[in-house]
Amino acid sequence: MRRSFTLNDIKSPTFKKDNFDYRVKFTVVNGEVIDDEKAPERSRLQQATSVLSNKRLGTFVNGTTDADISINMLEAVGCCLVGRDKNFSLLNDQTDKENIENPNILDEANLKKIKSKKTKPDDKFSNPNDPFYQLDGAPSRATQLSNKETKSQEKSTQIAKLGADLASLNASSRQKPKLKYFT
Repeated sequence: MRRSFTLNDIKSPTFKKDNFDYRVKFTVVNGEVIDDEKAPERSRLQQATSVLSNKRLGTFVNGTTDADISINMLEAVGCCLVGRDKNFSLLNDQTDKENIENPNILDEANLKKIKSKKTKPDDKFSNPNDPFYQLDGAPSRATQLSNKETKSQEKSTQIAKLGADLASLNASSRQKPKLKYFT
C-alpha cells in the first residue's frame, strides 16, 4: 500500500477499494478528508455546508469546530440560537388568552388558592445528628470550574448534533430535502 496520496487519488472510485479495508469509510468534502466512522456529525455538517456554499447561501471556513460549523449552517438557513434557561416556556409570551375547558388542567387562580402544609421533620428524622439537618458545603473552586467547562462542552456537542441532524435530513442524497435551502 502506498504511504502518500493526493486529493485526486482519494476522489478516484477505485483508490479506496484498492488501498483500504472495505469497511473503512471516509468522505472528502471541500478538500477535507473525514473518517465517517470517527466523525459522522462532521461529515454530515461538511456535506450540508458544501451544498449551501454551492448555492451561495453562506461562506464556510474549514478547520473550525463542529459547533461553529453548525452555528454557521443554522444561520445560513435562517435559524439563530438564543440562550435561554432550561425553564423557558413560550406560554409566558403567549398573547392568545382563550380558555379551554379541561378538568385536568388547573387554573392559575385556583392553583394560588392551594396552600402547602408545613410538617416538622422530627417524626421522620428523630436523630438530630442526621445528615438531613446539615447543609452541604459549596463545591471547591476547581470543581465549579470543571462543571462550567463540562456544561460548555455539552452545549457545544448539542449544537453540533443539532446541525448534523438537520444536515442529514436535508443534504442526504437518499431522500428529498425538507428545507428549501437544500433543494
